Amino acid sequence: MATKNQPKKFSDMEFLQTSARENNKVIYIAIVLVLVFTLVAMTGVYYEYW
Repeated sequence: MATKNQPKKFSDMEFLQTSARENNKVIYIAIVLVLVFTLVAMTGVYYEYW
């Protein structure tokens, strides 16, 4: 725990771990968006809207 005299410093490893977590979230969101778009497009083709 950091005190007033000793501020908490991010080490390189902690920064990389938080960065990796953020990258994973972005990848998962992109995959979900692609799946939703694909489902919408396939239902459009199935019901002959396009």
